[in-house]
Amino acid sequence: MVERVNIDLNDNELWPLFFDYDFDSLKPRGYSGRVELFSFSKIYSLLESTEYFNSIVYVKIKNLIFKYGIFLVDYSKLLLNESDYFVDRLLAMGIGSFIFMAESRYFDVEEMFRFDNRLLVKFFKFE
Repeated sequence: MVERVNIDLNDNELWPLFFDYDFDSLKPRGYSGRVELFSFSKIYSLLESTEYFNSIVYVKIKNLIFKYGIFLVDYSKLLLNESDYFVDRLLAMGIGSFIFMAESRYFDVEEMFRFDNRLLVKFFKFE
């Protein structure tokens, strides 16, 4: 299931938040650029110093604008897998019944979740 919501960047207690991030070139994509900017490039530094990470990266670092951290997902790689795989992994992690996922102007991942009733995906953009 899918919803569209607007969120305030100052609402730092939203959870769980997923942002698109280009893992191949270690560059933020879309709204993750704003998070990277406000975290003073600490996300890039963290990923650059990591030798291996898989398709979902949880980031919780000091001075990140979101209190509970964020998840980074490479939307281009997400499209290569089926939504079942992604949703199964999230449910196995105990995420809950819904997630906030940043909208993307580069990839249409919304369609992947439209008919999956196991997880409500709230696609957001900043106000």
